[in-house]
Order: sequence, then structure tokens, then C-alpha cells
Amino acid sequence: MRRTRLVFLVLVLVAAAYPVIAFQTPPGFFEGFCPPVDYKFLKPPPQVKAGTPPGAAHGDIKIIHDTTGRPIVSPGFVATADDNPQAQLSFIPDAFQLPAGGADEIIDIKPVADYPAAPGISVVTNVYLVTSSTPMTKTSNLRLLYSTVLPAPSNIYVAQQGGSWRALPSSASTSTGCSDISTQVNSTGYFMAGYPTSSTSSNGGTRVGGGQLLPIVVALAILIVVLAGVPLAVVRRRQAAAEEDPAEPRRGKRRRNRRRT
Repeated sequence: MRRTRLVFLVLVLVAAAYPVIAFQTPPGFFEGFCPPVDYKFLKPPPQVKAGTPPGAAHGDIKIIHDTTGRPIVSPGFVATADDNPQAQLSFIPDAFQLPAGGADEIIDIKPVADYPAAPGISVVTNVYLVTSSTPMTKTSNLRLLYSTVLPAPSNIYVAQQGGSWRALPSSASTSTGCSDISTQVNSTGYFMAGYPTSSTSSNGGTRVGGGQLLPIVVALAILIVVLAGVPLAVVRRRQAAAEEDPAEPRRGKRRRNRRRT
């Protein structure tokens, strides 16, 4: 009985501690268990071996006519040339100012090593410079893939040449499972994903798979508790079986009595 109460108490403590710690964990905790992402870094962090450089993107967007016959920039998207695009800009019709002379709208996305300083921000992705031949006139969608070997970002940030970084309202996307983040943009510029440096853990430990260390620890704790209860369950089952068939030894005794008579 005491062991049963102990197991139950441990389960209650684990369940109670889980949400408490969750709200104190840096960004990425609620991402869950993500499949590994072969992210291509322009400047790899120390724990990542240098590999294939990241791809860039170039788009020649055609001019079409709307229902009134007015020429507009066609809808579409431009994505980096990676196995799994690491940066992608998608836009609706007439999202850019019409180029002069009926020329195509030119959009480029390039990973860059030279960009405005980002004090107070832990940069998780490459920094991408998005440019267009004419200004953006309508909101477009920007998606950035991030590596699961680093803490998951909380926001996409934007900056202009010589300016400071500004966080944009961002949300996790489902295009690649759970390792990309998207936002709405109304201009081109420098873009990257990250989180405030002040939100990192005090011990400076690296979290696995975008902040998955705590869920793993909790899962292991639950597994240990369950395994610890297996011997108790076996003993109880044997005791229950013995109590359910108390007549077995009596039958043996009656048989011995019959032999004596």
C-alpha cells in the first residue's frame, strides 16, 4: 500500500511540475518532438559541422491583367534553392508596384554575412536579404526554416540597411512539420528568426531539438515510475490469484483423506 501511494505521489508531482517548468522555458518548448532538419548555415554555430552552403532565390514575376484589364504583378512565390527551402516569400496579385515599361518584377532572396548588428537577440537562422525591383504594396507571407539543433525561434525579425531589428508577429507553420516559422511582411529588407537573449536558460545548457530536453526528461521520469510499479503489479497479481482459488489446497487434502479410508 505504501509503495502504491509513493508511485501515485511521484506521478502527481511530475504532472504538476511539467506545466510550471514549461512556462519558464525559453522559446521552443512547445514545439514538441521535431524530426531532424538538415539546415544549411552560412555561418555554422560551434556545434554544427560546416556543410553545403545555403541556397539563394531569384524570381522573374510576370505581369498579368486583372478582370478590368489593368496590368498587375502576378501572384506567386520565390523560394531558396535548397532541398527544403529555407526562405520563401509568397504573395497575392498586385502585391508589388507595377514595374515601368511592362518589365518583369524581379525578386531576390540571398543569405548574407554582412547585416545590421542584433544586440540582445539570439539569431537562430541565416540572415536573408530580400529585395524587389519595385516596392511592396500589399502584405506578403514570409516563411523561414530553422535548425532543430538550436532552440526554436520565437519571432521573425526585420531590419533595414543601417537600422535596428524589429520583431514581427510570428507563428509556427506546418509546411515542414514543426521546424519553420512564418510572418506577414509589408516591405523587403533583412530577415532572420531568433529570440531575445534574455529568455535563454540561466545555466546556458543547450536544448535538444528546438527545446525538447525537458519533455524528454519528463518522459523518462514517467517511464521510470511505470517500470518501478511493475514488480508491485506482479506481486499483487499473484496474491489475487491465490485469494481467488483458496479451495485448491483443500481438494488436495480431501484426496489424501480418501486414500487413507
